Amino acid sequence: MLIGVYVKNFKCYQGRHFVPCFSLDQNGKFVSYLGNNGVGKSAILEALDAFFSKKPHWYRNKDSKKGSSECFVAPVFLVENKKYSKDVLDISDKLSKNIKIEVSDNYTLVCIAKREDGVFVFFDGKKEVTAEDQQKEARKIYELLMKAYQYVYIDAEVDIDEQARISSEIYELIIGSSVVTEVEKQFKEADSKQKLIDGLNKALEELIDNELTKGLKQIDKDYSYGGTKGAISKLTANVLAKVSTEAFLYARKLKYKGKQIDSLSSGQRRRALLDFIIAIIKKKIIGSSKTFILAIDEPEISLDASIKMSQFEKLLEIANANVCVMITSHWYGWIPSTNVGRSILIDDKDSGEKDIQIFENKDFPFRDSPKYEMRMIFDFLTSLGASAEANKTTKYIICEGPSDVIYLQASLNDTSYKIIPVGKERVIKIAGIFKNYFWKENGPTLKNIIFMVDTDPEQGDSCGDNCYLKRWSKDSDLKVTLVSGNENIHKKCTIEDVLEPVVFLDSLKVIHHDKVLIPTLSVKYPNSFGPDAFGLDSILDRTFYKESKERKIDLAKEYQKKLKDLTHTNNLKSLIDGAF
Repeated sequence: MLIGVYVKNFKCYQGRHFVPCFSLDQNGKFVSYLGNNGVGKSAILEALDAFFSKKPHWYRNKDSKKGSSECFVAPVFLVENKKYSKDVLDISDKLSKNIKIEVSDNYTLVCIAKREDGVFVFFDGKKEVTAEDQQKEARKIYELLMKAYQYVYIDAEVDIDEQARISSEIYELIIGSSVVTEVEKQFKEADSKQKLIDGLNKALEELIDNELTKGLKQIDKDYSYGGTKGAISKLTANVLAKVSTEAFLYARKLKYKGKQIDSLSSGQRRRALLDFIIAIIKKKIIGSSKTFILAIDEPEISLDASIKMSQFEKLLEIANANVCVMITSHWYGWIPSTNVGRSILIDDKDSGEKDIQIFENKDFPFRDSPKYEMRMIFDFLTSLGASAEANKTTKYIICEGPSDVIYLQASLNDTSYKIIPVGKERVIKIAGIFKNYFWKENGPTLKNIIFMVDTDPEQGDSCGDNCYLKRWSKDSDLKVTLVSGNENIHKKCTIEDVLEPVVFLDSLKVIHHDKVLIPTLSVKYPNSFGPDAFGLDSILDRTFYKESKERKIDLAKEYQKKLKDLTHTNNLKSLIDGAF
């Protein structure tokens, strides 16, 4: 895992700075860098590219001291324990103390600094270890890291502008993929029957020795082609597979909706680039021991408002599929609905130093800061409205939390629904702003969006006259509906109150810690739903629901698994379908 990176005199980072990367928790494979122009967001991705690249570009800080050793990039990795030397373990201990990260006995922190002069040294967070024997070990560990990681960096200016752009980092993704493996297999089969490769090698050797070299020697006898003999210089099935795959890609042009990519807008080309990379990475991670890091500078650049949200959803999706994703961004519309990974807020202090703050996306207060909240909500609503207008057959549900998403996805099982969790307080606030823009005298201008909330008497929930805001409401007969008014505002009601009772109870028996009361429960009121069907609502509210968010999510996931066996249309689906 890439924990963070030290940069010294790289681009706008004067002196030495430590910038955090991925968090250690299981949902930590996504990190964003936010801040104003010029604070050093893109510099982090470029610094890591310099570390991983075979041909790095060094952008030295203009005010740094002279000397090629004065500029370096030193990522910090958490690696499984191996038989490292005592010196390496001592450096690791110092590093752990300097960056204030505690690691278990099964892991070690490793930090290798790659300097501008090409020298590799260990770095303990304060000083370089420059002893010659340590440099050799540092180089050895660097080579192991290069085999363990694949870093793909897409800067803000890159798109598939021509067929030739499918090269460099993108071509590196294809090499070693199942595509090349299959082509190599075909070459081997052809060679076993027809001795194809031997024939090609002989023909090429004869051409070089008898034609090119002979002709050159007639001009000057000192000309020669080195390496024309021996296995290294000969074609192999693998070499032919790589070369032919590359040639095939260059000869064919990618199209979207019948149009060649190079004739599309820059935003469409950039979107195609991300789709292309994701498609390749998804194939490569299957069965691979490598860790893939996809770093994208401003993925929203040049995109229409209706596309931006889906662009970020793709990145979050592959982050959940075990790909480490790093982004920089000036568009904050993705933040309200993101509950995984972390965001790093970078700013410049008056002193010239960097102010670097870490926020976990599931609960960071950045969302509630007036300085950023208005921009976040504006970006989100602009994209939401544009998406809904562009995709009239898609139904958008803006709900409270991740457990709501799981219940809705399980019950609807319909790709025409798009479900976005933004947090309870923000659902009501965003719905109010949304109404002001998309409600006219004759009614709503968009009819494929609803904002869905629970009824919580303690918080005084109210829908008022907002037809976009739908609230779960329970009447005196325990019948639950989605309403836009204020009826039954004093009776608690949540999405769990409309779930299939047998499936919900079976899920509860698996997840709930109580092994005395819960196993004895059965459905007593078959015409009711959720906990009301077995008379447990108040007990759940006092115990299970207030334990933790994770417990609610575990219950929702169990319900999702068990609902697959239901043969009739479930109650939640009927209510949601009727809300549009």
